[in-house]
Amino acid sequence: MRIDDGVAAGALVAGSPDRFGYEWERYSEIRPEYEEQFRRWTVHLEPEDWRGLRFIDVGCGMGRNSLWPMRYGAAGGLAIDVDARSLAAARRNLAEFPQLTVRELSAYDIAAVEEDAQQDAALGGFDIAFSIGVIHHLEFPEAAVRAMAKAVKPGGRVLIWVYGRENNGWIVRLLDPLRKALFSRLPIALVHHLALYPALLVSPLGICARSYSTRCCRKSRITGGVRRRSRCCVRLGCRRFGRPGSTRCPGR
Repeated sequence: MRIDDGVAAGALVAGSPDRFGYEWERYSEIRPEYEEQFRRWTVHLEPEDWRGLRFIDVGCGMGRNSLWPMRYGAAGGLAIDVDARSLAAARRNLAEFPQLTVRELSAYDIAAVEEDAQQDAALGGFDIAFSIGVIHHLEFPEAAVRAMAKAVKPGGRVLIWVYGRENNGWIVRLLDPLRKALFSRLPIALVHHLALYPALLVSPLGICARSYSTRCCRKSRITGGVRRRSRCCVRLGCRRFGRPGSTRCPGR
């Protein structure tokens, strides 16, 4: 499916890049837990698998998901987004890696990378194309996935992480209609404040639960075998932090 310029412009707006730009302009700090999250989202790859690879990060936001492959030894590549504030944050966070280009480009226009390859040595011929938490926001996700597949070398890989329906059914049934009917129509600054204060109240509970589950997993590594470790992780809901029933605690 080819998207003409008029449709593409509307499709970009539908993906809410302005709202993500608002977020990344205000919350652009790289936090230590972001690496653990990245490892969960790219569970099929170990850090050493990134060494020497060239990648394209589709919908890079403030650059957090391009940072870890570069620190793992990736050769470089391209991080793309369409919001100026997101791109500014990404350039700051990725400034230590001159071999990684941060560029304004939509997921629908990745084919332009191939056209520019001969003029810009930093573009084209990727070993892996990945997109984390982006594709499901797009108006035409199929077109974006096809563009990613075309951007990789023969034998290259495409990795996509999207929101799962599993354990989120109540959000889909209750909160998503409210988001569409109300919050998506409110000014983003107002929505920010409406979300901020409840989050401040709830976040200590999440930190405590995460700390408890981590201690349990660590203890089970020391005291017991596979069955004890697996039971611990499932019972404490470590599915949020690792694979269901995993005998390997995240980040270990």
